[in-house]
Amino acid sequence: MSHYVTILFAERMGWDYRRDLSLLANGAGTDVLNNGRIDAFTSDEIALAEAVGQGFKDLVDTSVYEFPMPGSGVNAEKSWLRANREAAARFVKSTVEAIALLKTDKRVAFASMAKWYGITDPAKQEAIYTTAIELPSKPYPSVAGIRKMMQVYDNREMRLHQPEDFYDASFVTELDKSGYIDGLYRGAALR
Repeated sequence: MSHYVTILFAERMGWDYRRDLSLLANGAGTDVLNNGRIDAFTSDEIALAEAVGQGFKDLVDTSVYEFPMPGSGVNAEKSWLRANREAAARFVKSTVEAIALLKTDKRVAFASMAKWYGITDPAKQEAIYTTAIELPSKPYPSVAGIRKMMQVYDNREMRLHQPEDFYDASFVTELDKSGYIDGLYRGAALR
């Protein structure tokens, strides 16, 4: 996603990302900044919190541009999904529950960051949390984001597909229509 966002940001600035930037594999993180391999990087909230914690400055908040994001979805082969729809439905349901828990119980979110990522610094946790609570409560696939990504990474193979070939919204739709997702937020301060 950071490569994609960098391309969109460069276009917004009127830059030619092919000529004006060098987009590198494994080019994000404070280690490559510290050793002079790169001058700047585009990152997720975890790498950003780490960089700011080490004294680096956030140069641009690309979220203000509201680029259509395809998201960091759950991926499965079509053949696996056909054979395992129940397992996929349970996984999506647990993901929706995890998002609700994150948004409604900050203590749990911070404990999870500490347990799974080793992030215990309260300032870093707060920085990550501020971004994470922006996750949609109803995580439908972003069709606009998929379309835009297909334009950015235009090639012959990509042109063989339609956006609908890359997502299945039925799992979230079922949870939404049943009222299950809304029920997770009843009585909670929705963020």
